[in-house]
Amino acid sequence: THLALARSAFLTYLSLPFAMAVVCAWKTAPTAKRVSWHMLIVLLLAGMGGWLLYNIVPGTGPIYASARDFPWREIAYRDLPAFVLRKISLPTGIPRNAMPSLHMGWAILLYWNSKSFPRALRVALFLFLILTVVATLGGGQHYLVDLVVSLPFVLAVQSASSLAAANRKRHLVALFCGLGATFAWLAIIRFGLAFVMTSRVLPWTLILITMVGTIWLRNWSSDADENSAIEKLHASESGMAAASEIGRAHV
Repeated sequence: THLALARSAFLTYLSLPFAMAVVCAWKTAPTAKRVSWHMLIVLLLAGMGGWLLYNIVPGTGPIYASARDFPWREIAYRDLPAFVLRKISLPTGIPRNAMPSLHMGWAILLYWNSKSFPRALRVALFLFLILTVVATLGGGQHYLVDLVVSLPFVLAVQSASSLAAANRKRHLVALFCGLGATFAWLAIIRFGLAFVMTSRVLPWTLILITMVGTIWLRNWSSDADENSAIEKLHASESGMAAASEIGRAHV
């Protein structure tokens, strides 16, 4: 009901292609001789992967299930274990694209790949990420679990696109962990809802483990790439210094 927040979140939700264009453009330096395709590959992989996963757990957001009752319709926690996945009648024009949330996934990827950007732009992308959370949940397009599953999913996407990097083993570990967590969540949602909802502690523990584990694996794998880049830079500087000394000796 807050007008400024609602409009900011709605604008953020619609401006995802613009944010993608900004990050892709910034990734290509003005002095570069060729375009860097890595960011585009990352975004395209996420899109194709998400499209495939939609067929495993086809779902829509709560606004379509609750209609005019969203977000005021409350369900007692004690009734949740009785819930099972079932088909509901929806217009054919409503897409079944809730799980995982690609809007959230793309926003995460944009922020993850902005480490070398100016601080102001990184802050803007982080704000974009936060407002994406508000927009997807507040607009009823996604459930919280859709956003949670997008984390290991984009970890797998990011790692798959980085296998050509220096430290391939770490990216392989992150890739398999991301895929494992993603499919584990899909299995829970399809077959294990009644068990997971028997305790308040269990779902929140799984969510916390997923979030912390994904962020740690992302930092662990990306730090290896940064260390490798620093080592290459030092080696290059040492080579230039040696060449300079040789040139002086000849003179």
